[in-house]
Amino acid sequence: MLDTTHQNCLDACQDCVTACAACLDACAGEAGMADCIRDCRDCIAVCEACVLMVAGNSRHAHEICRACYEICIDCAATCGQHEDAHCQRCAEACRHCAEACRALL
Repeated sequence: MLDTTHQNCLDACQDCVTACAACLDACAGEAGMADCIRDCRDCIAVCEACVLMVAGNSRHAHEICRACYEICIDCAATCGQHEDAHCQRCAEACRHCAEACRALL
């Protein structure tokens, strides 16, 4: 059974994956959104890895959480530059995920 900090990290990572996937889908094909798409893809990958490592109580979970924190901060900065609602939701989910990962560290 996971403690609250671990569960919060899992929940935040899963929410971040959902928000990033929606953002990526909405930005696909739009001019000038390549950075947003790239960062969302990276964020999805690291958040999914973080979920697997934390849920599995991996001895490497902290390293993945550290990477997840950094990538979520980057994605939040990129998406936060855009006024689109999906980008703003993504940026907020990324910031929340980064904080949850940081709390676990």
